[in-house]
Amino acid sequence: MRSAKVVRVLAVVALALLLAGPAVAQDKAVVVAAGWAPGYAFGEGDSAFAPLGLFVNGSFPIKPEISILGDIGWDHKSGVDVVEATGGVRYWVPMQGKNQMAPFIEGSAGLGYIGVSGFGTGTGFAFGFGGGADIPVPNKNIGVRIQINYYRFQVSGFGANAIRFGIGISGKMGGK
Repeated sequence: MRSAKVVRVLAVVALALLLAGPAVAQDKAVVVAAGWAPGYAFGEGDSAFAPLGLFVNGSFPIKPEISILGDIGWDHKSGVDVVEATGGVRYWVPMQGKNQMAPFIEGSAGLGYIGVSGFGTGTGFAFGFGGGADIPVPNKNIGVRIQINYYRFQVSGFGANAIRFGIGISGKMGGK
């Protein structure tokens, strides 16, 4: 099964990132972000752009460049709601100097929910991967977050794919 192979690859990548030694010291801060997240869903011969969406996520550092990730996203269009709640690993790409852009890549897995007005709802497995960057503003603890993620849903025997674009604010708590 194709999705099982993708999950295994993500697990190997996550393990490799966890075992990798730090290259450059980064802030060991908890980073939270929230914002607007329109999505594009496709699969089973249909596709739709959902302009109304939100994301909220946070990452807790376990190594200088490695964080545990929690992510919730919601997209809505004309009686269709898509929600994913996943957890995983985020790798912060090392950058030289302070107040630099902080790019990242991530992979996660968890639950997906699809609700279609008049047809019912379903909850099942979801996994995803993506990346983005936090761009600092003059206050070093606040930034602008841009990100893009791909998600695969397997809900009630129905498979769907989604791409979520995100723009919002991010903030650091703690760290050096």
